[in-house]
Amino acid sequence: MNISLYISELLRDYDEVCLSDIGTFYKERTPASFNEALGVFNAPYDKVRFRPKADGDDVLVKYISQVKKISEASSRYFINKFINGIQQGLSTDNEVDLQPIGVLKKSPSGLQLIANNESPGYFGLQAVHDPTFSSRVRPLSVAAVDEAVSSEMEQESSGSSATGKVALIIFIVLLITAGILYVFNPSMFNLSADKPITERNKVRVDSPAKKTTGTGTAPVTKNSTAPLPAAQDTFKENTTAASPEVPAPVPSFEVIGASFALPSEAETYVKLMKSRGINAKVIEDKRKPKYKISLGSFTTYEAANMEKRRVQSTFNKEAWILTLNDKAKK
Repeated sequence: MNISLYISELLRDYDEVCLSDIGTFYKERTPASFNEALGVFNAPYDKVRFRPKADGDDVLVKYISQVKKISEASSRYFINKFINGIQQGLSTDNEVDLQPIGVLKKSPSGLQLIANNESPGYFGLQAVHDPTFSSRVRPLSVAAVDEAVSSEMEQESSGSSATGKVALIIFIVLLITAGILYVFNPSMFNLSADKPITERNKVRVDSPAKKTTGTGTAPVTKNSTAPLPAAQDTFKENTTAASPEVPAPVPSFEVIGASFALPSEAETYVKLMKSRGINAKVIEDKRKPKYKISLGSFTTYEAANMEKRRVQSTFNKEAWILTLNDKAKK
C-alpha cells in the first residue's frame, strides 16, 4: 500500500499530515510570480515541506480507514509497515522515494525532503503569457554597450579631475589663511615666544692713540748709534699707557610669566608664585608694561627655552623669553 499517495491527497485539504516516528509533511504557500525569461505569470501555489517532528498520525489513520473501508487497526498496521520500510531505506541508501510527494533524504542535520515540483498545484489556475513580452525585449548591440562603457569611464575621469581641482583650491585657501593668521596672530602657532628679543648693545671702546713728542727720544738716523734698549722702553710705555677695552655686558635670558603696569600688581603676582614654590622676581624694563615677572634667569638661550617649554606645559601657556643685560636687572 502506497501510504505516501494518501499523504499527498490529505495535503489538499489539510495544512499538515503527521507520520509517527518519521515527521510531519506540511504545505508552504508560494506567492504569485513573474518569469522574466519567459514572460509568464504564475499563480500562487502550495509547496510540500517536511520537519522531523510528529505529534501523531490520527488523521492519516482515519483517512485510510475510510478510503479503503478497513478498520483503524488495519490502517495503523499498514502505516507502521510503511514506516518500517522508510527507516530501512534510510539506513541502507540514506534516501527513500515517496512519490508523488518527493524524495526523503538523510543528511547530517537530519531528514530532508526534496519535494517534487514537476506539477505544482496552482489552485486550478493556468500560467498566463504576456503577449507584449517579445516586443519589449530588444537585444543589446555591442556598439551601444561599448559607447555606454566609454561614456561612464569619461564621467569617472572628469569627476576625479574635478575632485582634484577642488582639493587643490581648498589646500591653497587653507595655506593663505594660515599665512594671514601667522602674520596677525603668531601666538596661535606658538612661534613668537621662541624668538629671542635681541637687545645686545655691544660697547666698543677704541683706545686713544699716543703721540710721541720730540722730547722723549731722539730720532734714529742711518748713522745713529742710539742704544736699542731705549726704543724698547718707549714701546713698553706706549702699550701700558693705552686704556683697556671695556668688556660687553653678559646678557641674561629671563623666562617671563606675566607683565604689569603697576609695581603693586607685580609684587602680588610674585607672592603668588612664591607660595607655589616658584622663585619669581620683578624685572623692570623700559618697554611697556614696565614690570615683568621672571620665573627663572639663565645665561644661555637654550637653557631658558627649555625652562619656558616646561612652564608652558605645566601651568602657564603664555610664558616667553626676554633678553636683558646686567644693567636692566633689578
